[in-house]
Amino acid sequence: MVVVVVVVVVVAVLMAVLVVMAVLMVVAVLVVVSLQVSHDAPPIVEPSTGAAASSASAW
Repeated sequence: MVVVVVVVVVVAVLMAVLVVMAVLMVVAVLVVVSLQVSHDAPPIVEPSTGAAASSASAW
């Protein structure tokens, strides 16, 4: 019974990792497309709000 629980947990973790990697791939593709479409204002990229917020809090 313990082996079944361990296998289920491992499979769930692997699925979560795959989902996170897929989301990161989609975000990367969207960033590249947005940068190619709008060459006028490349610094304004919405998915990088975490880095922008951290740099703003550093100020």
